Amino acid sequence: MKNPWIKLLLVALLTALCVWEIAVKEIRLGKDLKGGVSLIYAVSTPGSQPGDQVLGQVIDVLKQRALNFRHAAKKGELLRAGLQALAALSETDLQAALERVTSLKPGRPKKAG
Repeated sequence: MKNPWIKLLLVALLTALCVWEIAVKEIRLGKDLKGGVSLIYAVSTPGSQPGDQVLGQVIDVLKQRALNFRHAAKKGELLRAGLQALAALSETDLQAALERVTSLKPGRPKKAG
């Protein structure tokens, strides 16, 4: 392509195509750009019972309790409600609740296998 007008026209067309794509399509932002947060829960239990199984049983029991007053609670709702309940505790009650929980070693749990 030796003609500069053809190059200019090609660049203008590509630019117009890019602008049109951006204007027409909605850009989906990830959690980091939306300001979202992810929480990862890990349970370490004494004994031979796996933590995932224990956590699943606790969540199932809480879901069943919520069904007793006709509320089909999801796992995320239960976790958020628990965090809100902890946040509403007084300093003394929060300290007492934390003392009832066994302390875990820092770091990630070891993978089975």
